[in-house]
Amino acid sequence: MCIVTVNYSKSVLAACQLMECVVMSAAAPETLMRALELLNYLAAIDDDGELTELGSMMAEFPLDPQLAKMVIASCDNSCSNEILSIVSMLSGE
Repeated sequence: MCIVTVNYSKSVLAACQLMECVVMSAAAPETLMRALELLNYLAAIDDDGELTELGSMMAEFPLDPQLAKMVIASCDNSCSNEILSIVSMLSGE
């Protein structure tokens, strides 16, 4: 599981503050900052680190944040079938 997904899940669940969370093997602060920057870039969190409305919709998908946003954006661009095929191939393990 990538660090962005872990951070995103923590934001959604509001289980703890990202920088104060106790985990078995803590990620480097630089990694956490890059993850937060990505979530902010995707508009999943605002500048204060709070979950946005789009972020709440993205949280409904069991996907990495980038893929969740891609699925949501596909509705506006009338290409949902194609994007769902691509996402299903990318998210398979």
